Amino acid sequence: MPSKKLTKELAELNPPFIEEPWYQNIVEDIRASITEILYIRQIETIRLKWEIGNTIFMARKYIEKYGSLEDAKNNVIRQLSKDVGISERELYRCLAFREKFDSFEEIEQKFPKNISWHKLVNQYVDFEFPRPVLDILIFPDEFGLLRWWEAKEKEKGGEIKKAIVKSGEIEFEIKKK
Repeated sequence: MPSKKLTKELAELNPPFIEEPWYQNIVEDIRASITEILYIRQIETIRLKWEIGNTIFMARKYIEKYGSLEDAKNNVIRQLSKDVGISERELYRCLAFREKFDSFEEIEQKFPKNISWHKLVNQYVDFEFPRPVLDILIFPDEFGLLRWWEAKEKEKGGEIKKAIVKSGEIEFEIKKK
C-alpha cells in the first residue's frame, strides 16, 4: 500500500478532475483557440509578404526613372532594406512572390490552408530573383585579400577602384594609371 506522501504526489500528477468533461472541454477550447490563432498568423504573414511585394511592384513606374529597371530596383530594395529593417533577400522574395501571383485570393485557392511562408518559399514556389550586389569594402578583410590584390595591381601600375561580390565571386574594378 502506497504511503500518504506517495499518494499525494500521484494525485498532484493526475488530479482527479483531469477526466471530468468540463475540464476536457477547457482543454479542447484552448487547443482550438491556439490552432486558430496560429492559422490566422500564418495567413496574415503570407498576406503581409504579398502586400510588401505588391507595394514594390506597383512602384515600378517610379523606380524606372532612376536607371534601368533592374539596377534601379536593386538600389531601391537595398535602401528599403535599411529603412524598413527587412533584409534585401526577404524583400526580393516578397517581390518575386507578388510577381508570381496577381492576387492574394489566388494564393488562398491554390495552396492548402496550413501553408506557411517558410513552406511557400522552400517547397512550393520557385523564386527566381537577383542576388544583391554587395560592396566588399564594407566587410572586414580578415584574410587580407583586398590588400594583397591592391599591392599586385600597384606593381602593374593600376589601382583598385571598387571591389564587389557577385554570385559569391569577387570582382575588382581596376583603374589603370
